[in-house]
Amino acid sequence: MKVTVIGLTGKACAGKNQYGRCLQEHGLLVIDVDKLGHEALDERRAEVGRLFPSVVTSEGQIDRRLLGNIVFKDKAALERLDAVIHPVVKQRCRQLIQEEQETSRRVVVLNAALLKRGGLDELCDEIIFVSALLWVRCRRSLARDRRGIMWFLHREWSQKDISKNSFHGKIPVIVFNNNSGVLNICRQVDDYCAILTKKNGFR
Repeated sequence: MKVTVIGLTGKACAGKNQYGRCLQEHGLLVIDVDKLGHEALDERRAEVGRLFPSVVTSEGQIDRRLLGNIVFKDKAALERLDAVIHPVVKQRCRQLIQEEQETSRRVVVLNAALLKRGGLDELCDEIIFVSALLWVRCRRSLARDRRGIMWFLHREWSQKDISKNSFHGKIPVIVFNNNSGVLNICRQVDDYCAILTKKNGFR
């Protein structure tokens, strides 16, 4: 039985993880692609260390915070890192989707900010794009990350390619606006899953 794959994406602090949790409560398998990225970073830490020796700790681990400080400010550095990590993550996503072919579950959600950049949109049948106003996302970042407005702006710059228009009409894109709160998120997900079930019989 073919698994339907839904991409869940959006910029930093748009709230896609909250949407992911609500979708999971509806019985959908939600794959945390950020977590897969961290695992890929550990798997390829020798290669990453050669590219960015200053981020290697005395224990031989990768300091992700320091690495983020570098790549969010330097496009070329970000592209070098992406070239190492994204193929590993994409292959792992393929494996997890394939594993679901053997189960009774029929919907998989790929929760990934870098859905398009990592080529994961090629695995998707539909996209959910979570949108929120810039000032709303900035306020959330200041409260959550506590790294200042410049950190948020550097990250925003590094994600300028993340857009609901980046998929060029090749895949259906549903936009969820998240400028309010949790109740609004749950309501949107409830309505979406009801339509999904009615249209395709998914559960």
